[in-house]
Amino acid sequence: MDSSPDLSKPPTREQPHRWRCFGLVVFIASIVFFTHLGQAQLWDRDEPRNAGCAVEMLQRGDWIVPMFNDELRFQKPVLLYWLMMSAFEVFGISEFSARFWSALLGVGTVAMTYALAYRLFDSSVAFLSGIILSSNIMFAVAARAATPDSALMFFSTMAIGCYVWGTPQTNQGSLCQSFRDLNWCWLALMGVSLGLAILAKGPIGFLMPMAIMGMHLLVTRRNQRDRYALLSVVNPFHFLNTTKAMRPVLLFSIAMLVALPWYLWVGLRTDGDFLRIFLLSENLGRSTEVFENHSGGVWFYPVALLIGFFPWSLFWLPLTIIGYRHFMASKIHPRSQDGIVLALCWIAVQIGIFSIARTKLPSYITPCYPGLAIVTAAYLHLWRNEKVVIGRFWMIAAMIVGVVVGLGLAVGAAIAVAKFFPQVAWLPAIGAVFTIFNAAGLLMIWHQRRNRMLISFSIGAICFCVLLFGFGTGSLSSVQSNRRILDRIATLPPTIAVASFECLESSWSFYSGRTIYETNRYVTPSSTQRTKFWKPKPVTTPESFAGQHMPCVFITTAPLAQTLLDRLPAGFAIEETADYRFKNKQLVLIGMTEDPSLSE
Repeated sequence: MDSSPDLSKPPTREQPHRWRCFGLVVFIASIVFFTHLGQAQLWDRDEPRNAGCAVEMLQRGDWIVPMFNDELRFQKPVLLYWLMMSAFEVFGISEFSARFWSALLGVGTVAMTYALAYRLFDSSVAFLSGIILSSNIMFAVAARAATPDSALMFFSTMAIGCYVWGTPQTNQGSLCQSFRDLNWCWLALMGVSLGLAILAKGPIGFLMPMAIMGMHLLVTRRNQRDRYALLSVVNPFHFLNTTKAMRPVLLFSIAMLVALPWYLWVGLRTDGDFLRIFLLSENLGRSTEVFENHSGGVWFYPVALLIGFFPWSLFWLPLTIIGYRHFMASKIHPRSQDGIVLALCWIAVQIGIFSIARTKLPSYITPCYPGLAIVTAAYLHLWRNEKVVIGRFWMIAAMIVGVVVGLGLAVGAAIAVAKFFPQVAWLPAIGAVFTIFNAAGLLMIWHQRRNRMLISFSIGAICFCVLLFGFGTGSLSSVQSNRRILDRIATLPPTIAVASFECLESSWSFYSGRTIYETNRYVTPSSTQRTKFWKPKPVTTPESFAGQHMPCVFITTAPLAQTLLDRLPAGFAIEETADYRFKNKQLVLIGMTEDPSLSE
């Protein structure tokens, strides 16, 4: 008997083994996100900046002002640093500790996505949604990185979840048409979630979930003057009524009770500098200007999704056909398929808003991945249970592309191993494993075994992510040898100052545990004294720095080493060299070969 849900009807509530499925999804997500979580070094640039900021705040006993490398870190709010500081207190300072909360919140987001899909559809779609979200590239990266993206996704998803779970069960499968239908507990939890999202990433943590839920209400909320709710979107009175129905003043007030105290406190501690730079430059500025050459055209985010949602993006073309045919066959009011509409609004609003912004990064749209996983799972479930019929060719083509991509990854990895990483000879196995499971899925489709195909593909996607992120990144990280220099700097007495010369990576400060000053040959020498503790450290010339800080050491690259030695007083020489990340350069440590007093 076919147990698949009819997406044109309200979802049923009696779903067997739902807790067993939920536990399995959480277990799989934990495997993908926690396997060898601390094996790889922190990757420049954001990871060591965030982790280093948390370390410095912890060492200073300051839970308010974010500082990294002895300078104000104004790019991100404080929530991530608080989470890291708690992990450092429990587990000690390490890569695992820095990433622990990201992985845990990633698992939490997968669990909430399961709960959302279960409320909107059933346990089968919920299970597949959790598997899809756990085993795509970009979400796995966010859940395994020491960045605020995982926290933002968790609290944004929770806010949207309050809207879904808070809808009374008497609504016959449709979501509530006004937040006034939500009881105070759900409204309070939604406001707190939005406040924590603001502490995780800034104003976008409030605006984006509200825009997603608002778009869904605009599309599905029936207007008295319009026969079909879709026509109500262009009605300004309907827009205003929908906005009022969302109780924005109440939710904003609750969110401010959570977030505003820290923003006010850090503003007072820094004479308003943090708020001015963070709000005007890092938020408003990134929407109107291109920062750090991160630009792109209208196709930037579609391409980013195609790559970031791999390998599940292989199914997007046949699923688009399924979605179109299902919508045309249903001929129903959108309120009867609220799950699909909500997921599509989730994706469209996220991509639409950030496509308008001038600065573009793939991570900006990662919070829409739960919605993307839900709609992908819903349409795959329709196909698996033959609720919508499409030609077998489309799925065969998708699996063939998967086989080709897997072979390409294996060949590319083999070439990279032969040329750059002979120590990691097993890397081609990542592509080979993915190829094998795709080939098995192709065989299943050929024999009309759709459920087995999805099982085979799911296992292949999970293995791909575990091998790539759980083992591959750690193996590649072990190839680097620059830690020799950084570990040596960490053992130097605190009286020895450290400076870089025309190059500086964030990981140098984190792994050396030292404040690293910047020197440059093209600046006017200046004093290193600052009027405020959070102000930037002045950049000076290496000879001026050596004159002000003796003894001292310099870190630079091989092409710049001789130029630096020519500018320094007698007695400086190269003490150690090491590989410079994955570039064809060497990192060089330059210090005094004798007691500075003797050279005088």
